[in-house]
Amino acid sequence: MPYAELHAHSNFSFLDGASHPEELVAEAVRIGLVALALTDHNGLYGVVRFAEAARANGLSTVFGAELTIAAAGVGHPRTGVPDPGGSHLVVLAHDPEGYARLSRVIALAHLDGGEKGRPIITLDTLSDQHGGHWQVLTGCRKGALATALATGGPGRRDGCSTSWSIGSAVTTCPSSCGTTGTRSIPPATTPLPCWPSSGGWPR
Repeated sequence: MPYAELHAHSNFSFLDGASHPEELVAEAVRIGLVALALTDHNGLYGVVRFAEAARANGLSTVFGAELTIAAAGVGHPRTGVPDPGGSHLVVLAHDPEGYARLSRVIALAHLDGGEKGRPIITLDTLSDQHGGHWQVLTGCRKGALATALATGGPGRRDGCSTSWSIGSAVTTCPSSCGTTGTRSIPPATTPLPCWPSSGGWPR
């Protein structure tokens, strides 16, 4: 079955990725992926090397970044701590315009942060700037969806616990709570982005 990995970090994501972009491409080709997305943290640092390696190896590419969302306008540093804070959101560019928009948002976010490694990115900014040129994924374990699944969502009461499985969520609460039940989790219906021909865009 054809498979594309849409969330991968290179060694430009310090303490989160270990492989050079060229090594990621080589492994993707070795295991037969049809495409690979490079989504380093808060930057597009490795995309040129990634694109060149992908072009040389005939691998289709997707360019994006895993963004750290600033809470209340305060950026979260990614250096100096083993497990940096912040909620994460993966943004993939649909096309060159999407790539340009994402690059601009990231550059301005780093300027707004006023300190290396502390960009200020808000959901309002992303909403204003996407223009229909991005595909947004739920992120990693620090994404809003994963956090909601782990905590039972914003409506969870103290003393309640939630177990999740494909298609449903079962919430068990104290008898005084009265909210025990099953909730449906609708399937994802948003189409994946169309990636360009091998090694497109950055040149």
